[in-house]
Amino acid sequence: MIFTFRLISTEAVDFVRDMEIGAENSFLTFHAGIQKALRYDPSQLASFFLCDNEWNRLKEITLLDMYGEEKIHTLTMQEAIISHYVSKKGDKLQYLFDFFSDRTLFIELVDTEPAGDPHAPLFVIREKGNPPQQIVMDMLAGEVQDFDESDIDEDIDDEDLLFDPDDLDRL
Repeated sequence: MIFTFRLISTEAVDFVRDMEIGAENSFLTFHAGIQKALRYDPSQLASFFLCDNEWNRLKEITLLDMYGEEKIHTLTMQEAIISHYVSKKGDKLQYLFDFFSDRTLFIELVDTEPAGDPHAPLFVIREKGNPPQQIVMDMLAGEVQDFDESDIDEDIDDEDLLFDPDDLDRL
């Protein structure tokens, strides 16, 4: 089975990508195809989110196992097969491509083709507009506040400190 997904962005309103991919591929293959098609840096973290009809995030599929050896299991892109989580037209995903600023692409399953290689690689069938920039440093810089000497509180007592200043002498 071949799935056709449509990717859109709220940032780049003219951006649309329609992509076909074999339904039995992993989300990791889907991720790698998106990264390549949009010319994004593949070393950046990303996640997929399964969504309801209102685009609310329900379940995360991560690039890496975020909890390591802890008992909490995370669903990773490598182990998650697309057809196990997406199966009918209208199913929705979010693709978080910028962890720093929580920026996403909205992905909807728009067509299914029963014939075809279920492991077919991702193929872009429609390309319109430019994708949003992967990481927007201006957004990050806007959150940084300049240090102003007037922000210093001259009335700090030793009792207000979280450590004993005498401990510094012992270092």
